[in-house]
Amino acid sequence: MRCDAALAVWVLQHCFAPLEDIQRIGAGLAPGGTFFVLNLAARAVPAMLEAETPEARFAWLSDGVDVEALLRAEFDVLTDAAFVNTGLPNIGAAGARIMQLRVRG
Repeated sequence: MRCDAALAVWVLQHCFAPLEDIQRIGAGLAPGGTFFVLNLAARAVPAMLEAETPEARFAWLSDGVDVEALLRAEFDVLTDAAFVNTGLPNIGAAGARIMQLRVRG
């Protein structure tokens, strides 16, 4: 079974192995299928730090993986734009991007 479309909202920037997840999504889409992504440009992977208290130990860190570049390598890009939303003022300031992608072939 393959789907005609997939949607990932605020997910890929948190995945530990984003290339594997992106390829899995691509494999689940029919030829010419569409993949919509709303994601931050920066990575935010959950991590535990050495610290005195449990509250200070948890952090969101960047591992330097460029999810946007991975998406561009796996799919054809139909739309890529900075996300602007007047109802959520922090979303644009955080560097959110929206992409519409298509399965190659």
